Amino acid sequence: RTANEADSLEQAGKLALRAVCELTGWPAGHLCVPDPADPTVFVTSGVWVTRDGDDFETLRRVTAATRFPPGVGIVGMVVKTGAPAWMADALHDPNFVRARDLTGDLGIASAIGLPVPGRAGVTAVLEFFSRRHMPLDPELLRVMGTIGDELGRVADRVQARREVEAGAHRLEQIIETSAEAFVAS
Repeated sequence: RTANEADSLEQAGKLALRAVCELTGWPAGHLCVPDPADPTVFVTSGVWVTRDGDDFETLRRVTAATRFPPGVGIVGMVVKTGAPAWMADALHDPNFVRARDLTGDLGIASAIGLPVPGRAGVTAVLEFFSRRHMPLDPELLRVMGTIGDELGRVADRVQARREVEAGAHRLEQIIETSAEAFVAS
């Protein structure tokens, strides 16, 4: 309900991440969004929520430098399939690209990716991370998936508002141009 009152996907995402982390005990949540330069590739939004004062600094740094094309990484898997993904042992999953070429420890064991569906497909991906190995919990994944669906409605509403504002601006310009042309003739 609170997310539905948000003015942006990022604001709604942060509220949803915080609620999921609190209710599930997963200590970190993150929002990925399409890259403005190439909307087929997803990147960090910079929106993170962590619990217990843990900042997950290495994971944040690696994520900031990672791009997720469709099918690549947990984010890319979610974008490609439009379905939630659960990695019970993320660091040993060959598709967890953030662990590749890393000499240090990301400090996580399990990861979840949830799609935020919109009119045009997946508009964002919610990620959650745990330091412990978490076996797949289909019921939890199903319930968490409904949060992504709700955020999709927020994303659609925000996009519709932008389209209405852009249309109003175009109409205003047409009226101004028409008035100037009428006065000039």
